[in-house]
Amino acid sequence: MTRVEAPFSLAGWLTDNATALATPDAAPVSLFPHCKEFQVLVVSAAAEHAGTCDAGSEAWLWQYAGSSTATVDGVAHALAAGDSLLVRAGQTFRWQQAAGGAVGLVVRMVPPEPP
Repeated sequence: MTRVEAPFSLAGWLTDNATALATPDAAPVSLFPHCKEFQVLVVSAAAEHAGTCDAGSEAWLWQYAGSSTATVDGVAHALAAGDSLLVRAGQTFRWQQAAGGAVGLVVRMVPPEPP
């Protein structure tokens, strides 16, 4: 059964989770940890996120605040607040947030397990 989350303030969530996001070498924080169909990770200036998009799966990187560098298959892309970048199936990426309050979101569908 599909469950739709209630509306909420992203800015408020970021304020409420500021300590976890600011921890040195912090791992990205899941915005919806109980959701199995998709993943939304918040990446702060204290964290770096890397991954590979599996077959049938893409990732959307959205720079919410500040700036960052996303390297996709060895090509660096500078992102500013409001920018986004699509990482296609089969591509690898590394995303580093700049210091000073930078925050980005990684949004990806989780492919279903094969039968």
